[in-house]
Amino acid sequence: MRPQHNPKGFFQSKDGNFAVISALLTLPLVFAVGMVVDYDLASNRRAKMQNALDAAAFAALALPETATTADRQKVLQANYAANGGPGVALVDGDLVMDAMGAGLKVKSSYDMPTNFMGIIGQKSVPMAAKSSVRKPVKLETARFKILGVTGAWDKVVTLMGRTSETAPYKPLLRMTYVATSVSGYGDTTLSMLDSKGKWKDTYKIS
Repeated sequence: MRPQHNPKGFFQSKDGNFAVISALLTLPLVFAVGMVVDYDLASNRRAKMQNALDAAAFAALALPETATTADRQKVLQANYAANGGPGVALVDGDLVMDAMGAGLKVKSSYDMPTNFMGIIGQKSVPMAAKSSVRKPVKLETARFKILGVTGAWDKVVTLMGRTSETAPYKPLLRMTYVATSVSGYGDTTLSMLDSKGKWKDTYKIS
């Protein structure tokens, strides 16, 4: 006797449903996990990219004001790579000088290869970072011209200065005036500190 086939029973059967459903869910689950892995890798790479760019920007800005853009570009890329920055770093414009100091803008770009997103055709993820750094005006030389001091009493004026906003003030120059008449005339002696920290007369105005 030939076995009887029941098509209706076949479609109503629930045997093996778990295996079928598991197989259908495996691919989306693997893809979802892969997306998380790629996203986490991109986040870490982006943070490293920004840190390397910031450090490289300061190195490029530290060059003398007479340095060319090509010189700054070379230093920028070298420091960017040395700090583990992926991709390419570029100087974004010329050095900007104003009354407050100097400023420089830089940027970087990188196409990060993906591990799992390639399944849907996304072979890489473009990433970019920007940085803007500044340095205050650095006083290299200063010139003072004393025309004279008048008055009927002796007086001492000390010029103070400091190397930064947080550094203490220190004496730089001292002007000692000695009145020689009540009409307001006298002698002014300019003194500067020597290597031992003692005042040394350098110039006299009568």
